[in-house]
Amino acid sequence: MRSCNSIVRAFASLGHDLANVRTNGHLKEEVYVNQLDSFVDPYHPDKVYRLKKALYGLKQGPRAWYDELSNILVSKRFSKGSIDPTLFITKHKGDILLVLIYVDDIIFGSTNPNISKRFEKLIHSKFEMSMMGELKIFLGIQINQSPRGIFINQAKYAQEILIKHGMTSCDSVGSPMATKHLDTDLSGTPIDQTKYRSMVGALMYLIASRPDVMHATCYCARYQAKPTEKHLTAVKRIFRYLKDTIHMGLWYPKDIGFELTAFSDSDHAGCLDLRKSTFGGIQFLDYGFHFDKIPMYCDSKAAIAISCNPVQHSRTKHIDVRYHFIKEKGIIELFFVGADMFTKALPEERFKYLVRRLGMRCLTPEELEVLANESV
Repeated sequence: MRSCNSIVRAFASLGHDLANVRTNGHLKEEVYVNQLDSFVDPYHPDKVYRLKKALYGLKQGPRAWYDELSNILVSKRFSKGSIDPTLFITKHKGDILLVLIYVDDIIFGSTNPNISKRFEKLIHSKFEMSMMGELKIFLGIQINQSPRGIFINQAKYAQEILIKHGMTSCDSVGSPMATKHLDTDLSGTPIDQTKYRSMVGALMYLIASRPDVMHATCYCARYQAKPTEKHLTAVKRIFRYLKDTIHMGLWYPKDIGFELTAFSDSDHAGCLDLRKSTFGGIQFLDYGFHFDKIPMYCDSKAAIAISCNPVQHSRTKHIDVRYHFIKEKGIIELFFVGADMFTKALPEERFKYLVRRLGMRCLTPEELEVLANESV
């Protein structure tokens, strides 16, 4: 999802659908199949065929296809993502082209439309494919492109899970989580685990474009083993919040730079049951911030002191050498900031204030249509 967001965030994004992808990959392993009933060699009826290429239903098929496409892109001077190997990147004279593959679907975007056209011709020359045009949906994520920016949300999916779990006529609330801590309810009334897990699982997919419900969803996910009525009420509160924010999503404005800013927060033994800590972080890319170094805002003064003070090295031998290298190069600069919304439940007013600062907007289909029809 993060790779998908990175592609659509700043460029006019396009999509391709490839045909018969499983049969394009060359096999490295020796795989044999029986002769077809209608094509048995009468002189060698007991022999079998050795496959040169993958077939549908073959477990090596997806990997063989990925290797085939990867080799082609790497030979064309694309670099493969170190964290996400399905993301390929190439640069040309200050412009960049990002390509993301998911089985037989390819989405790509570039700062230069001509580079996108050249890539399209390259793929057409190698594989049978259909052009889907401007990217509008990918893996259930709706993508709306306009001259002013790109809006990503999952309104359709949110509506589907509200209907599935019977929450379309519920009373709405202004925040997804009550400020009171949720904990194990040993004396509570047990509920159906399958229903509870289904609701939590549905929300887990939604948080790809809804960071505002991430903390509440992850908190409820801790109690899937023995959920009670109290935990079900907490999950239903998230659905009640979704009802009035169904069109909420991530807004990526255009033409405002390409800087990276990071925020990090962690509580200390905040879990009332196991005394484990909760961590949350967010990164802003191309969001109008301008810095010489990558600023990272952290609510721990001790962590900042260890990172910035050379006399603290005796306490940080457990930290990998590569992170010390980042500090020595001065790539990241640390600043202190108060706690954010990823480690604790907040009052409604403060919560809504921070949601806006996350770059989230609530845009209806009518508002998106107006944006799409605006002139550049």
